[in-house]
Amino acid sequence: MGQEETVANRTIIKQKYHKAILIVAASVVFLLITSVVIYLFVINRESNAAKQSLGSIDNKSSTIIKQHNQVQSAVDSANQLYGQGKKNDAIAAYNSIINSSSNTSDQKKYALLNLSITYANDNDYNDALTCALKAEKISKDESTEQQIAYIYEKLGNKASAIIYYKEAKKISDASEFNFDSSNYQKKIEELSK
Repeated sequence: MGQEETVANRTIIKQKYHKAILIVAASVVFLLITSVVIYLFVINRESNAAKQSLGSIDNKSSTIIKQHNQVQSAVDSANQLYGQGKKNDAIAAYNSIINSSSNTSDQKKYALLNLSITYANDNDYNDALTCALKAEKISKDESTEQQIAYIYEKLGNKASAIIYYKEAKKISDASEFNFDSSNYQKKIEELSK
């Protein structure tokens, strides 16, 4: 082979090599671009799913807040009826909240406690106790235990009143809000005499 042929072959090989490198480089670039496009498509799809999920959560939150406000308004209306001397209408309004299947247990408890207070204000301590105990079955908290203790005290059942005042004090003492529970201690001591 002559020198010219060797140079020509080398040039051809060099061109083929450059062409192969260009093809490989173009393939790598194509794969990178395809990967980026697929990644962006997946991210966008997940983002849309997340937005839909957040929208659903916002709708649920909005519904819960709306329902809470409706119950609060209904309880306020019942309290106003009682304040106007319309006890039977107030009781019917509370019972409507309590018996509504769309209300949460906490909303029913809130209405039960208000109904218990209404009965207690009219010295109907047996019905007041029934409502307060139903509220307690939903969940124990300081105000429920305090209401039950107060009713037992009014009924003359000191032993039960002491038990519930102790429970109210215990809940108050464990609260992160650190309310002054000394009034419960005073009641316990007063009833223990």
